[in-house]
Amino acid sequence: MNAALQEAAETAAVVRTKQGGSTAIPLTVALPLLSHDMEALVTLDLHEEQIGDRGTAELAVALGRNRSLVKLEVWRSHLTQRGATSLAEALKGRQEGLKELNMSSNHDVGDEGATAMADMLMSNSCLDTLWLYSNGLTSRGAVALAESLKHNKTLKLLQVSDNPLIGDEAATAFAGMLSCNSSFERLWAGGCSFSIEGVAALCEGLKKNRTLIGLVLPTTRVGYRGAEVIAEALKVNLTLRQLWLSREDVEVRGLIALGSVLRDYPRTAGFKLPLNDLCTVASRLGLPPEPEGE
Repeated sequence: MNAALQEAAETAAVVRTKQGGSTAIPLTVALPLLSHDMEALVTLDLHEEQIGDRGTAELAVALGRNRSLVKLEVWRSHLTQRGATSLAEALKGRQEGLKELNMSSNHDVGDEGATAMADMLMSNSCLDTLWLYSNGLTSRGAVALAESLKHNKTLKLLQVSDNPLIGDEAATAFAGMLSCNSSFERLWAGGCSFSIEGVAALCEGLKKNRTLIGLVLPTTRVGYRGAEVIAEALKVNLTLRQLWLSREDVEVRGLIALGSVLRDYPRTAGFKLPLNDLCTVASRLGLPPEPEGE
């Protein structure tokens, strides 16, 4: 057994099967199962296990041979940019296999790891969900991801929340992506640092987009002016169905602007402002306090 696997000998991997069962087994047992592409194995959960970069390198080798795993959880697993790059290399050029990768709360993944993931997305056509929550990204890493999504047509959800160094440059890049990507559905960017200018840029992309159904924006700095800008975009975009904002940040004035648009430009599938108290808006506009929708 090599050094990496010796370190992982006590690591517990939770595996889940197609039949819905789950069990915890040593990583040293899970990796051969992954390598042999056992179709029954659909989820491998290593969250909060200290597999680190060397363990991730071994995992990447096994993943490169696998075409049946659906979901891989390695959040808070002590990965750095090296571990992220190993996983990205294993997923390059894939047309079948892994659908969801969660690398959240590995703070040293950083822009280099995000750039490796962006490079992978240029040729991967099976991954549909990528979680990079609290991974130490800045605008540079986020811009790389946005640029790759101009070409990738299979990723549906990108989670980059709680990366406070992601700013307006990234918002502008995401706007460009939304203007031309006809398959992307959900952008989670809460805890980033978009100013009113960044929100305005993002909304220009939103006006041209017809596939985004969920958007999480920063809970501070948007303000009522940002809410008014979003409201104007929603007069054009009738496909967005869920929008996460902070009631305290956008204030009643901002919520009234949004509520007025939702009243005058109804969504065909309903609309929700999750995590917000809409009673004030509802009472002033005669809207139901619990909007119907997904």
